[in-house]
Amino acid sequence: MIDSLLSPSRLPLSISWGILSGMNNKVLENRIRRVAARRGLLLTKCRARDDRALGYGMFMLIDPEHGGAINPDESAGRGWATLETIDRLLNKKPSTSARRR
Repeated sequence: MIDSLLSPSRLPLSISWGILSGMNNKVLENRIRRVAARRGLLLTKCRARDDRALGYGMFMLIDPEHGGAINPDESAGRGWATLETIDRLLNKKPSTSARRR
């Protein structure tokens, strides 16, 4: 019965799933970092280590040229956002009125 709860790597499924999801987040984080860098932005991660702290596990886009945060979700405040929200912001196509002529 115990063998049915173990993954092929012989780790319990909950542990191996946690490792894989952490790796997926790191891959996404690195991809978003590269996209942001190509656009002249910095992706920074909140340094809070307390899971109850504001911003824990969240990210911020910084525009070094203007020295400020880019807030993808104005209602959230303070500029912190999830990787998925920042990914959507960076992959959003510019509107026709915002394009340079």
